[in-house]
Amino acid sequence: MSHSTTSFQNLVARYKATVVRTSERVELHVQQLYETGVLYPSKPPEGGVYLLVADAYAQSNQSARIQLYGPSMGYDALYRAIRGWATGENLGCPDMTTVP
Repeated sequence: MSHSTTSFQNLVARYKATVVRTSERVELHVQQLYETGVLYPSKPPEGGVYLLVADAYAQSNQSARIQLYGPSMGYDALYRAIRGWATGENLGCPDMTTVP
């Protein structure tokens, strides 16, 4: 929700997480689609714009390398949750109401 002294805006966003497994890695895709309150300059991808893609590559039977792709600002809760999962620290689901 956004408001100022002259306007009020109600935003409704839907989030979609997809896991894709290939022979060389496991991918996590996180997407966001605004259902109300936002006009897109062009049609967003099916499921919404990509907020984050995380690739996990097996290094051995006991370790993996994680590569994160996404914006550098505004999604700290999402990055913290992924990093926590990767290190074995279960932080639970991120609070997506704090993202832009």
